[in-house]
Amino acid sequence: MFDPTYIDSYSNIDAPYQRLDARGKIIVTLAFVVIMAVSVNDRPLRVIPFSLHVIFLAAISRLSPKVLLRRMLPALPFFLFASLALGFSKGSHAAVAAFLKAFFSVLSVIILVSTTRFSNLLKGLEGLNLPTILVSMIFFVYRYLFIIADEYGHIKIARESRNFSGSKRWQWKAIGHSVGTLFLHSYERGDRVYSAMVARGYEGNIRTLGIQAITRADIIFVAISVIYLLSAGLISWKLL
Repeated sequence: MFDPTYIDSYSNIDAPYQRLDARGKIIVTLAFVVIMAVSVNDRPLRVIPFSLHVIFLAAISRLSPKVLLRRMLPALPFFLFASLALGFSKGSHAAVAAFLKAFFSVLSVIILVSTTRFSNLLKGLEGLNLPTILVSMIFFVYRYLFIIADEYGHIKIARESRNFSGSKRWQWKAIGHSVGTLFLHSYERGDRVYSAMVARGYEGNIRTLGIQAITRADIIFVAISVIYLLSAGLISWKLL
């Protein structure tokens, strides 16, 4: 079952990266992904300066390698499959470069999401002029995942309390009925949640208790990071 606090479990750590504004961290993460993708191309060694940037972010956010790798595990099979497929067509260097680019790109996103409260992340996207409808869609997808998980937990308890057993055919039939009941209950509960939000003043915007202001530290962090990433791209392009 989904844990609603999982995504924000490391955002309250008293660390330098957690204290930065979400907008600055989003800009740096996007710059990192784009510049690395353009600069590395099919040369694995060009990833080295960009990997140092990710290691620096992990250090100032006080996230252990164990935590990062655990959150990375679900995506690793996709990287491996895509890299192997690319290796057959373009060679081993291209495959390794593609794997490393995907690995460090996703790692930078994991650091961003792990160190920023989800509500602040959405406000940061709004602050960067992402369409409100897209921000609202992300918000509702995130919230309704937990509603569906909660409804599934209730259905599973009810099913097992009635001695869920018998032939495989009967079990699959019962599971099919459970899936239909799950989506029906989730839809009804989601409608009630939305009605409650509208009754409390929801008008399409994500509201938070406090609005984080951009400070001098945020400006310095964004400027230094972008300069470093651009320099790393130019230097690696010429030397590696």
